[in-house]
Amino acid sequence: MELAQPNKLFEYAALKIPVITSCFAAIQETFDDACLMYFAPGSSEDLARCILELHADPGRRGQLAENAYNRYRGVRWSKAKKDYLDVVDRMLRHRR
Repeated sequence: MELAQPNKLFEYAALKIPVITSCFAAIQETFDDACLMYFAPGSSEDLARCILELHADPGRRGQLAENAYNRYRGVRWSKAKKDYLDVVDRMLRHRR
């Protein structure tokens, strides 16, 4: 999981559902701590702390969800596919 960005994360962002997730570099590359609430991987205590904090703070839940949605809009497939297809095209041209 340290190298993955779960599809579910993008689905939650698109639906403006606040997310608590393990602090992995692959996820942080796309979503900073203004978008998601991070906990230390493997720490049930830190996860519990995050759950309680967000449960007690609806304003923060809303802000995280809104920020994640705005970030998602910039990286969603309709935007990212051009970059992806450009890379594939360059690779194919390079092979010829």
